[in-house]
Amino acid sequence: HEIPGHQIPAPTRLHFDVVVIGGGMSGLCAAMASARQGAKTAIVQDRSVFGGNASSEMRMHISGASCHWGKKDAAETGILMELQLENKYLNDSYNYSIWDGVLWNAAKQTENLTLYMNTSMTAVHSDGAHISSVECYQMTTELRLELTAGVFVDATGNGTLGYEAGAEYKIGREGRDEYQEQYAPAVPDGKTMGNTIYFVAEDRGHPVKFVKPDWAYSFDESDFKHRYHGDIVVYHNADDV
Repeated sequence: HEIPGHQIPAPTRLHFDVVVIGGGMSGLCAAMASARQGAKTAIVQDRSVFGGNASSEMRMHISGASCHWGKKDAAETGILMELQLENKYLNDSYNYSIWDGVLWNAAKQTENLTLYMNTSMTAVHSDGAHISSVECYQMTTELRLELTAGVFVDATGNGTLGYEAGAEYKIGREGRDEYQEQYAPAVPDGKTMGNTIYFVAEDRGHPVKFVKPDWAYSFDESDFKHRYHGDIVVYHNADDV
């Protein structure tokens, strides 16, 4: 709500050659690549760390085409490999907070790259089929920005920039005939990747009753009748504990 007699200042208007919205792994690599090519680049990240799902906030390590290094010849190289090698050198324990620092240092040390952390995109302005500017709000400083650029990169993870700009989109899986993908379903459907809650198990030394939240869904075998779900058994060597 507006405060009577108080005028909200206009956003600070800044121009860049390239603006990347989203600071996950793809957005960070895109921003660093752009800046290295000499383009004046800004990256807008709504979190306090880079990495997205691979950061300490989610702790989903990078898998990629190598399938957890099971297929080393398929591993992505370039900036992504640089970051992982730096992490290998500095982070012997693979601590995710140290990994956050590796990503931050890489971004901070990149010339031509301006970082806007804790900053959310709030509006998109388009001129016909082209994005002319985006409005952003930095929560920690209460700074309002309007960023203009010749190129905008949507690395939001959900296509938010493109959606807000009016771009066409589709949700679900295409049929195999649309792009000649032999492993795609024969008929298109609306299925998307599911999500779950991150659980940590700990031995408290005594029985602890689990109280299910009211909103939680109970799964049984009928939910997985069309999906393989073999038993998972983990063995621990007593000598290693």
